[in-house]
Amino acid sequence: MAGEKTEALLGAVSSFGFGGSNAHAIVEVPARQGPTGRDAAYAGLRGADAATEAHQPMVWLFTGQGSQYVNMAKSLYETEESFRQTVKECSAYLATEKLLPTEGPSSLEDIIYPGQDADAEEAEHLLMQTQYSQVAIFVVELALTRVLKERGLRPAAVLGHSLGEYAAAVTAGVFSWRDALRVVAVRARIMSEQDPQDGVMAACRLSAAEVQAALDSDLKNLKSVAVAADNGPRSVVVSGRREGSLPQGFACLPLPANGRCC
Repeated sequence: MAGEKTEALLGAVSSFGFGGSNAHAIVEVPARQGPTGRDAAYAGLRGADAATEAHQPMVWLFTGQGSQYVNMAKSLYETEESFRQTVKECSAYLATEKLLPTEGPSSLEDIIYPGQDADAEEAEHLLMQTQYSQVAIFVVELALTRVLKERGLRPAAVLGHSLGEYAAAVTAGVFSWRDALRVVAVRARIMSEQDPQDGVMAACRLSAAEVQAALDSDLKNLKSVAVAADNGPRSVVVSGRREGSLPQGFACLPLPANGRCC
């Protein structure tokens, strides 16, 4: 039964057993425990431990052509001010210096992020063109680098694959971003001006030695097909005339980008 009304809620419980044992207990609602701050203190200690840990050195690797796609890194473009400003700054520099093809879009920003009303297939086709894709990749890599540096991250070393070497060089302080962007844009334009009708490239899942040995044994294609890039232990790119053929048994994938991919 409930006791008299007090500041604390009390209750009485009685038990009368058949064997003659009697019991009576008074119970009370336990008091609420106030915040002690122990959880916050523990979280703070964990943060202090993390701040004093020795961080492992990082290596940043910058990719080459073929990694581009419409709206790449769009979430960073929409949420990170430094990323967005870098894209806008580079786009404005390209337009001012007339480094993009005059017959195409004048804004690199619109090429990478064409908007919801743009034709998806047309936007993808445009970004696949060497004169746009190489510049777009460089600009996105540069913007991403600035975001990482804003977070306090610094690479112990930088590496670049093909086109990615330019972004790596800027990160290492070898070039200014303007000089590198100009070189990338001019390089891409020169590559795109080469006649693609007679040349093709293909990626092979073989070693360079295997590819070269097969080509050397095939006198018919000795001058029409050659190793263009040795990317890894079993990653080789071959290039040559369209009428040339590869030895039987080659596991190859034709590359897009109008016969040019670097």
